[in-house]
Amino acid sequence: MKYLLEEGEMDLRELFSENYMEFKSWELNHPTEDDLERFSIETQYHLTQTPSKIFEVGFGQGHFLLWAKEKGHEVHGTEVIPELANTIRKQAIPHVLNRKIQDLTPEITGTDFDLIMAFDVLEHLYLQEILNFLLLSYKILKPGGQIIVRVPNGQSPFSRFYQNGDATHVTELSGAKLKQLANKIGFQITMIRNSARPLGKNTKQKFLRKITYLLRDIIGYSIARIFWGDTTTPMDPNITIVLKKPSE
Repeated sequence: MKYLLEEGEMDLRELFSENYMEFKSWELNHPTEDDLERFSIETQYHLTQTPSKIFEVGFGQGHFLLWAKEKGHEVHGTEVIPELANTIRKQAIPHVLNRKIQDLTPEITGTDFDLIMAFDVLEHLYLQEILNFLLLSYKILKPGGQIIVRVPNGQSPFSRFYQNGDATHVTELSGAKLKQLANKIGFQITMIRNSARPLGKNTKQKFLRKITYLLRDIIGYSIARIFWGDTTTPMDPNITIVLKKPSE
């Protein structure tokens, strides 16, 4: 009965964030081969110089930060789970904060970043918080700097497994909705696509995954065509959206 809260007493996301690592079955381990391939695919058009200055919001186990650091980039980040933040800080990544997105100012205001990463984060925020995140990102990005966002695909019927599998997911997003928000801030949307599809290492795995992705495309194309007459909207469970701050 202690969880029967009065209105305004607690943000329920904080309640469900307790023991979140256990809920997600996260272990403080190294990234998988699929993780590394995803990072490479997601950033292949956006990390064109080394070193780039990167800020990751909600970095979780820190796999992307560790990958980017190994590639020679200057990495920064924030994570609300103290254990995760402390663990990554100890792995020679000193520029790590244990902060909510809305609490980042004034600590990073005025810092010029080339790239901001938000993998599986914005669905945990309300619309006003997403707008605040975009405003902050606009301030700290260099002209021409970019944000890479990955979220469950709100325009696909296949995103339900991810979107509805976590009580801390409070906002359903799509490429169209994020474009609407981003335009209010002044960002350009340069890419809306299916999130990275790793193929793996061995020949058998690559073959089976190529068949899987082909079937996924056929089914997604058919559904979009039949129901909306649109074959350009990504239909994968997760989508990646790239926002760019205009160059001066």
